[in-house]
Amino acid sequence: MPTVKTGLLEEFLLAQLSFDFEADCSNQEPTHPSLPTRYEWTDDDIDKLRYGILQQTISSVADQRTSQQVRDEAYEWVMSDDMHLPFSFRVCCAYENLNYQKLRDGVLEVMRRNSRS
Repeated sequence: MPTVKTGLLEEFLLAQLSFDFEADCSNQEPTHPSLPTRYEWTDDDIDKLRYGILQQTISSVADQRTSQQVRDEAYEWVMSDDMHLPFSFRVCCAYENLNYQKLRDGVLEVMRRNSRS
């Protein structure tokens, strides 16, 4: 089975996002004996994840300590016009009722300002 290479931005976002899940998983079977019980994602959980990805990406772009590689990945994600992937920039904006172009312009302005510093 091929290994999927995860970008630093994805790893950072996944590590930083925390959710207050209060799901009752007592009736579900573990996916593997050494793993915790499988979690069933709700629509609300997925909405929180989309919002968290947007929020974390904007925070990391604004933070001048963010590595160039993470900024490059954030730039690629923000500039993508993909509407088919469930966690693409435009899909995340649409679910949050945000104007993707205004948010994109704002993120790009912050990136330009930080690159001059």
